[in-house]
Amino acid sequence: MYKESSPSVIKPTQSAELFITDQDDFAIATKNVEQGLVQEPIWHNAKQLKSVDPVYPSVAKRKGIEIEVKVNFTIDVNGQIKDIQFARQNKINYFKNSIRSAIEQWRFLPAKVDDQPVESQMSKVFAFSLQS
Repeated sequence: MYKESSPSVIKPTQSAELFITDQDDFAIATKNVEQGLVQEPIWHNAKQLKSVDPVYPSVAKRKGIEIEVKVNFTIDVNGQIKDIQFARQNKINYFKNSIRSAIEQWRFLPAKVDDQPVESQMSKVFAFSLQS
């Protein structure tokens, strides 16, 4: 039996660089931030539109292997999955193809910063258990 868990959002690190040429510019920049005149970007998480569950690999079932597999991946600006990475652990090779095949079918509305689509990272734990 495969148990579903929700994907975890990992927001990209965003930093705004402020170039200050003299003390007066620093004072103006500091005052603008304090007064709220400089806005933080508005972030919207990616939203999952389509999800496909992985199949419990038959060889792993026959061998009685139960496992939780953590997977990190990127959602591109078109809402598709790329850069699938698996946490290193024993016996994971039995499950990689099944998980990869399922994840590659997922679709998302991409994350947005100030209404512009951006890549974002997510992680998910897949739990494979023989208990029903």
